[in-house]
Amino acid sequence: MNPVFKHAEKVKLFYPLPPSHNLFVLMGIKFSLLHCKISLLKTKISLPKVIAIILLLFMASGFSYPQSIPFDIKENFFTAGKQRLIDTINKQTDVDYQIVVGRSHKPVVSRINHPYFGSNEPVNGTLVFKNKHYQVNGLKYDIVNDRLIFYMQYKNHTAGFISLDHNFIPEFRIYNSTFRYYKGLKNRFGFNLKEGYYQVVYDGKLKFLVRWEKSLSVNDATEKNKYNENNRMYLLKNNKMLRIYNINSLLNKLNHNKRDIRTFIRDNNHHFNQSGVSAAFYILDFYENQTE
Repeated sequence: MNPVFKHAEKVKLFYPLPPSHNLFVLMGIKFSLLHCKISLLKTKISLPKVIAIILLLFMASGFSYPQSIPFDIKENFFTAGKQRLIDTINKQTDVDYQIVVGRSHKPVVSRINHPYFGSNEPVNGTLVFKNKHYQVNGLKYDIVNDRLIFYMQYKNHTAGFISLDHNFIPEFRIYNSTFRYYKGLKNRFGFNLKEGYYQVVYDGKLKFLVRWEKSLSVNDATEKNKYNENNRMYLLKNNKMLRIYNINSLLNKLNHNKRDIRTFIRDNNHHFNQSGVSAAFYILDFYENQTE
């Protein structure tokens, strides 16, 4: 018998495989050994050493042993692994940082030109994690990536920024502004709007939501990156997101008491525009109180 194939037969006897896998694995082994034999004629490396390496790789690859495990044992193994993952998420890394589920975040250091909501300084705020509210120090909202960022200080006196997973943080509040993660929002034509965090300016029967955006561009004069900020205002009414551009478009979406609302705005000197969205809270609060 050919010495190479003889070694391959020994491999088959020493590592029994299920019938469905024997042929393909042995063919691969024979091919590999034959290729090695041809290479040996050129390199003069010991054939037994090559066979030993192939055997080690074969054992490490896990083709033989796992395939012989009964299905119920494998199912229990994966179930136990899944439970360990759930337990890890529940426990987190430390009791003090149980809200930390996310990945490392590389911060932008500029105090003026940055992708964050408000300033580039981590601030105190609150967030919702597993239906509980937590007071947290060191938060900022990355508008570009639509992620809440947490400045985490470790016990070994080091620190770093963590981009928190939105699946675990449905709501947070910084700078006296509440942000809530929405999915499945539709405009008045029935088209889906982008899911993500929306600032909740008013949260009554009607909801006034603002989607903040920042885009990165290059300044032609300085050749430096620049973040341009914009927002889109919506009135959530009857499960439809109605786009709001100014005070007139807001009043047109309301059913009645428009004259009283204008008087209220004038008497209280409320300025409603894209940079002054907080006025929508007082306007809609007045409107809903009048209609009750």
